[in-house]
Amino acid sequence: ILDGSVKTIVITKKEEEKREKKKDNLLFEYIDFSNNIAKQICEVLYKYKIQSVIIEGGTKTLQTFIDESLWDEARVFKAYKTFEKAIEAPKFKKFCKEIIPIKNDTLKIYKNA
Repeated sequence: ILDGSVKTIVITKKEEEKREKKKDNLLFEYIDFSNNIAKQICEVLYKYKIQSVIIEGGTKTLQTFIDESLWDEARVFKAYKTFEKAIEAPKFKKFCKEIIPIKNDTLKIYKNA
């Protein structure tokens, strides 16, 4: 990702985190991680005319976009296996619009509309 072969936007909090060797396709954007993170990320994406993005992150990252209502669709896979210890999944205030069984697992589709 960071080899400069394709345009890559790195969203970070400090200018000091810049890579010493500048690459043409490696862009750094700085945001304030203490407030409205998802909104700021969307503003960076808009600046570069990016209209669609897949957010793959941990619970905190995903929950931020959910809470700020900055999402259109979420696809949640639920496996039949359970773990004794795990990180809690993000919470949706919207109802699941569609449930698709896939072998022993389930795909739940949520829409923010």
